[in-house]
Amino acid sequence: MQLTHQQLGELLVRARRGDRAAFDALYAATAPMQAGQIRRYLGDDKATDDILQGVYLVLWQNIGRLSQPRGLVAYLNRITYNLCMNYRRRQARETERVQGAGELEDIADRRDPVAAYDDREAVRTALGWLSENELEAVTLRYFEQLKIAQVADRMHLSERTVKRLLRAALDKMRQGLHFVFLPLPLPLLHWGAARPAGDKGRAARRLLPAGIAAILCCFGAAATLRPIDIQATVQDSQPARQKTVQIQLRGLTGNNRVQMYGPSGKAVALTERRRGAVYTATVTEEGEYTVRARSPGGTQSQTAVYVQGVDRRGPQLLHFMQDGSTLTLQLADDSDLQAVTCVGSDGGIYPGKLDRAAKRAVFSIPPGDYTVQATDVLGNGSTGTVHMDLA
Repeated sequence: MQLTHQQLGELLVRARRGDRAAFDALYAATAPMQAGQIRRYLGDDKATDDILQGVYLVLWQNIGRLSQPRGLVAYLNRITYNLCMNYRRRQARETERVQGAGELEDIADRRDPVAAYDDREAVRTALGWLSENELEAVTLRYFEQLKIAQVADRMHLSERTVKRLLRAALDKMRQGLHFVFLPLPLPLLHWGAARPAGDKGRAARRLLPAGIAAILCCFGAAATLRPIDIQATVQDSQPARQKTVQIQLRGLTGNNRVQMYGPSGKAVALTERRRGAVYTATVTEEGEYTVRARSPGGTQSQTAVYVQGVDRRGPQLLHFMQDGSTLTLQLADDSDLQAVTCVGSDGGIYPGKLDRAAKRAVFSIPPGDYTVQATDVLGNGSTGTVHMDLA
């Protein structure tokens, strides 16, 4: 049986009070529609159950923060959309990683002119980071320009092991290019300086820049294929006037370009906490934020983080009731009430007796018109008007 928004709101109010049967009834009434939306967003049933459970887990965790019970369906729709989009982004990133790994397997067999990257001294320095086996594999592959099979035969290793050594070497050298204080490895010094004179010696010396160019070509390819892993988390879970989002980048770090955009598309200011790796942002609006990162090699990654619990709205006056000279105000607020007062037309101030658990204020005041001033514990304020009749 399909329930109205009012009936769903009533179930939500009961569920807030700990009524598990009400929450189960709410799930039974709304889950089929959310499951249908998940299938439409994703195009298959593989992740439907997991995402559906995630939707109602978010609802359960935030059930006390919904200020408008009748807006439950819209709230569920928003959670479902956000979780589906996050799932699609994760799947896209995983596909990129798999494709990148496959391309890296054959990267050593590629040929690409890279004269612009012929920074010989930087590569000489970076070679100092390699182990003996890695150095030998790099020397044979890039400086002596042997094929993978030939390198494997010379080193008495499998081709797969050679590829693994080359990938590890390229990773180390890419990091080593940031440093300029390591000495050139003795085996390479010997290789570069102790060649015989004549045509063979000149040909051998020409291999050095060619090998450097080939290595730097692989650096560029590896940087392009390897995406940045972005982790964005909201630091505080309690309602607050503003929230802090921490962004951590894994993978390529250094001169990354990181940007964050709010729900309306407006850029959010970031504070760099650790160079190229950790950033924080202060946000004052609920909704989905997008974080984008671009590495120096051109790799682009994107993720989303959903911010909830930003409370910048003052207490709302739901209704009031007069009983003789007693006035009772019923308020609603996502946080606890701090103070509620009535200000008469003559300027007289009448503080109310607060029942914070029930979000209710009781006054004993004379007849007349009053301005209600209410604040919550976060400092949000609001005003309203009431009229007190003759008893």
